[in-house]
Amino acid sequence: MPLNAVMAPIAKALSSDDIADVTAYYASSNAPYLPLASPNPALIKRGEQLAKVGDAARELQSCDNCHGPGGAGEPPAIPYLAGQYARYIAFQLTMWKRGFRNNSPDAMADVAKRLDKQEIAAVAAYFQQVDASAPAATPPKR
Repeated sequence: MPLNAVMAPIAKALSSDDIADVTAYYASSNAPYLPLASPNPALIKRGEQLAKVGDAARELQSCDNCHGPGGAGEPPAIPYLAGQYARYIAFQLTMWKRGFRNNSPDAMADVAKRLDKQEIAAVAAYFQQVDASAPAATPPKR
């Protein structure tokens, strides 16, 4: 997990009891989500194609290949993408692309460096609108 310059000193100062209290507070919170702008349908369609299929001509694997169907993730090692805010996903991809994130240089950094700005925006827009509960609610086929 990358070190966050803002949160690291705050988290380091918390006792075990403080961590339990903060965890309980956020787990019980029922704050409303802000309404999200509707992105361009063509952008979402391109993002879905990259997420589900990738781009063989550019040797770009799909997001689902590692993050699971619908971006459900593989906790704790591979995070979920479904339902994440587009700005967050775009920011993280940009940080890998620029070399500021290096926790998975043979995976995410390589993928992010192959994506242009429009493709990053497309993948981010797609995953933002994916229902995060749908992949988890559907049992895997055997």
